[in-house]
This record gives sequence, structure tokens and C-alpha cells, in this order.
Amino acid sequence: MNTEVNVINLSYLAAFLEASGHIGIYRYTNKKNGDVYYTTSVRIHNQDERLMRWLQETFGGYVHKVKENPNYPMYRPELIWCPKAQDIVELGSILSPYMFIKKRDLELMVKIRLTYVNNNKKWMKSGISTNDYEVIEQREIAYKEFKEIFEQRLNHKRKHNRDKT
Repeated sequence: MNTEVNVINLSYLAAFLEASGHIGIYRYTNKKNGDVYYTTSVRIHNQDERLMRWLQETFGGYVHKVKENPNYPMYRPELIWCPKAQDIVELGSILSPYMFIKKRDLELMVKIRLTYVNNNKKWMKSGISTNDYEVIEQREIAYKEFKEIFEQRLNHKRKHNRDKT
């Protein structure tokens, strides 16, 4: 991540993340051994290559293109920017004061990522399973709160769409 990130750039990033971004926390269970994994993601979706180039130049990370799906002709191809996994905690921490709607989502994601342990095996990409019950409980509490926030937003959106008709 660029070490010279300023207030204006953070404000822009917060606005784009609020409007066309996604913060995700996911829980997976290994069917073979029952281990539970928590993973996180931060993404901004857009079709403007200039915006994506600016995000990558300013905050690092990756840009990839999602191809058009012939099964869904109404969806146009888009670009997705994702920060580097090792930058997510730092970026989330400095971005939080500029967030509004998705602020708590970001805080919960950072909270989970701070429980990851560096064992030099793609540690920042996925939620390494652990036997530490305190860590498991911290992750589960954050995940459940995140899920509740997500459900509330979804229900609000459904209600809003029903009221339109």
C-alpha cells in the first residue's frame, strides 16, 4: 500500500466502498475434519478502468476483470479491485473513521483478521483454523454480528422494494 495515502484519498476510497464495494466475512466448515475457517474480503466493483487504475496505484492491490456471462445478459463486464491480503488490516483501520454505512462491517472484518496467526502459509488469505477456543469464540461473535447486520440491510432492501410496487 502506498505510504503517502492522504485524507482526501481515504475519503474517496470510503465513498467508493460504501457505494459500490463489498465487505464480506465468511464461515466455512471442513467436511472432513470439522475445522471451522473464517475468511474475509474487501472489493470494489466498477466498470471504469481509470478508477480501478487509481485504486491500484494509490492503495495497491489487484484489479481483475469479470467476464460477461451469457446466462445473464443484463450484467455487463466489470472490474473488481481488491486490496492485498496483508494490507487489509492496516487499510481497514485507517479507513474506518471515514466510513458510515459499512463502518461496523469493516471493524468486524479487521477484528477477525487480527486473530490470524502468521505461519508463513498464505496466512493473510484465509482464516487459518485454530484450536484456541478463545480465538474461535472471538471470530464466531464477530461473524454472527456481521451476519445480523447483513440480514438487517437485506430485509430493509426487500421492504423498500416491496413498498415501490
